[in-house]
Amino acid sequence: MALRRVVANLWIETDILPAFLEFPFKWYSEDEGEEEWRAFYEDQNKKSGEWRQTVEKVKAKVAKLDIPGSLKKRMTQIVKAIGTDILEWKTLNGKMLTDHNEDMNIHILGQLRWTGRGAIDYQKTAERLVCLDALNIAKRYKLAFLYCLANFIPVLWKELPEEYKNHFQDKRGSSLVRDMLLEY
Repeated sequence: MALRRVVANLWIETDILPAFLEFPFKWYSEDEGEEEWRAFYEDQNKKSGEWRQTVEKVKAKVAKLDIPGSLKKRMTQIVKAIGTDILEWKTLNGKMLTDHNEDMNIHILGQLRWTGRGAIDYQKTAERLVCLDALNIAKRYKLAFLYCLANFIPVLWKELPEEYKNHFQDKRGSSLVRDMLLEY
C-alpha cells in the first residue's frame, strides 16, 4: 500500500505531470475523410510512444530510490497501472472540468488526492476541486452534484449567477441532476 502511494507521488511530480495534458487521444468522428483518419492514426502512434516514454521516466525514478531491490521491483510493476488510473480520472472528469477549447491544466491534476492504498480518492479530489477558485462556479457546482457533496451544493448555488441557475433548472424549477449525471 505504501509502495503504491510512493509511485503515485512520482507520477504527480512536476516533470511527469505535463504528460497527462495531451491525453486522452484526439478522437475523430466516423464521417471524417481519409486524410483525417491517417492523421488520427499517426497521432495515436505518436501518443503511444510518448506514453511509453513517460512510463519509463517514472520507472527510472523508482530505480533511483534508495530502497531494497525487491521493493523497487514491486514498485516498477505498478507504475503503469497508477499512470493509467490518472488517465482514467482525467477522462472521466475532463469534460466537466474543461471547456471545449481548453485542456485540463496541471494545477487541476495536481489536486488529485490519494487513499491510503495508493488509489485516487475521487471524493476527496472533488472536495478539493470545488474549493478551487481557479475553476468557474458552474464547473464547481457540477462537480459537487456529480460527487454528491451535499455540504457544498447549497453554498455554490448561492454563488451561481442567475444565468447558470436557469441552465440548471427546468421550467418546473426542479434541478437537472438526472440530465447532468447522464451527460457524464
